[in-house]
Amino acid sequence: MHNDFGEWYRLAGIEPDGAILAKRWGVIESYTPTRDDVVSLTQLFYRLGKPRRDVHIGFCQSLS
Repeated sequence: MHNDFGEWYRLAGIEPDGAILAKRWGVIESYTPTRDDVVSLTQLFYRLGKPRRDVHIGFCQSLS
């Protein structure tokens, strides 16, 4: 896990929980998006166009 991962949560106003941080970091390490997934996630995060619904739902489910 990146040394600053918990701090990134604090900067966003979220108090980090060790168990959740470990799970979410595991998702980050295991996530292998396709080129099209990267485009869709960029659209989602920056609100550019309409992201693919399946990518959006899959990404959100992997974080929970």
